[in-house]
Amino acid sequence: MYVTRPLELTNGKIYDVISIERDWYRIETDMLGDYLFPPGMFEIVEIKPDNTTQKRQEAQKSE
Repeated sequence: MYVTRPLELTNGKIYDVISIERDWYRIETDMLGDYLFPPGMFEIVEIKPDNTTQKRQEAQKSE
């Protein structure tokens, strides 16, 4: 007999998409590594970098 464990995702947590494969999102779970999930499970949230991050990115581009 096989036991299915639910994938460990925290409700309300923001996850980074590692890659998109066949229109599904590969996401690092909290406990079990990375898995593919259907996009309908998530809300897209864009995070704007703070000034420090933005300045660092601009400095790297000019090097």
